[in-house]
Amino acid sequence: MASSNSGLPCVLNYAQCMPHTWRDRPTILREVTPNFDWDLKKVRALQLPVRRLRLVDLLWHFDLPFWEREGTDDWNLTVWEVFRDPHGERSHYSRVWGADLRYPIDVVWWNGRYRVLDGLHRLAKAYLTGAGTIRARVVPPEMFARILH
Repeated sequence: MASSNSGLPCVLNYAQCMPHTWRDRPTILREVTPNFDWDLKKVRALQLPVRRLRLVDLLWHFDLPFWEREGTDDWNLTVWEVFRDPHGERSHYSRVWGADLRYPIDVVWWNGRYRVLDGLHRLAKAYLTGAGTIRARVVPPEMFARILH
């Protein structure tokens, strides 16, 4: 399997699948998302320390439609919905179980909580496996300019 320059498996190039800009996102997502578009290759290339974050502080992501239903091109699927109907959303459910927890997720501190930039499938797998924490890299605000798309 090919890998990116960060060593992260290139199962799916999320950046190419999500050509939308910040302004294209539904209001509910714009309210919890940094107001810029980031390039996942640039995020993954950052040299950042890895720390542990509590899953309980990140589970709010599962309530919002960050994913897309198969055959659609918009934000209309939550992690909880995938958990409730894994056969209806096989591609995401498969990606969750295929996620490699050796790689940390990437987050930013935004509006008083951590916001995942990369790694929602890994976060979902950590939850399903009963983990209490997950390895994470926190992108500090002074590095935001370095990850712009």
